[in-house]
Amino acid sequence: MDSIIFRLASSTGMGQYEPYHQLTLEKGSYVATPIKGDDDDFTAWNAWSGVADECTSPTECKRGWLTSFNAWCQDFRSAPNNTIKNRSFRSEDIATAIAHANSLPFRLTRRSFVNFFIADTLDDDNIGGLTIRLEKIG
Repeated sequence: MDSIIFRLASSTGMGQYEPYHQLTLEKGSYVATPIKGDDDDFTAWNAWSGVADECTSPTECKRGWLTSFNAWCQDFRSAPNNTIKNRSFRSEDIATAIAHANSLPFRLTRRSFVNFFIADTLDDDNIGGLTIRLEKIG
């Protein structure tokens, strides 16, 4: 498998892109990584209408730009609700957010459906989204 690149929207109102993406993956080890999108709309997302404030450093803001996303799979039995999440910072701008983006490694013990998604219970003020590169590493 070569790498797969897909987009995740941060809200349901972003046209053809959804806040989730489902793939069927074979047994093995994978890593999903946020990457710079073709445009800033899918490089980072913000849950506060684009606001970044109360920053004590470029990656330590009360509200800011994120590269966080989740993955759900029945095979993730040891994770709460079968869901895993990458580590993310609240950054002061999109460039800082993607520069500090963290990957999400995972292992499947069998062929499985994996749902990737951005989780936010109030997504009507969200803007942006993510471009994710998924690679099989073993």
